[in-house]
Amino acid sequence: MKYFIKLNVVSILYALMIFVPIQLMGNVYRISRLTGWNIGTVNTLSGVTIVVGFIFGQSCSFSLQKNG
Repeated sequence: MKYFIKLNVVSILYALMIFVPIQLMGNVYRISRLTGWNIGTVNTLSGVTIVVGFIFGQSCSFSLQKNG
């Protein structure tokens, strides 16, 4: 049962690492309109968020897989 839960958590992490960048890239104009920032700033912050999220997700998934 413990393995099954770890497998589900790793699957959710991988799904979020795909879902969040797609949503950020698809909603650049909406984020810009709501925050008042220009498009370049939103693109830069989205890129940084995507990279940080990817690194965090990979490190979490590797640590979950290593300990199992």
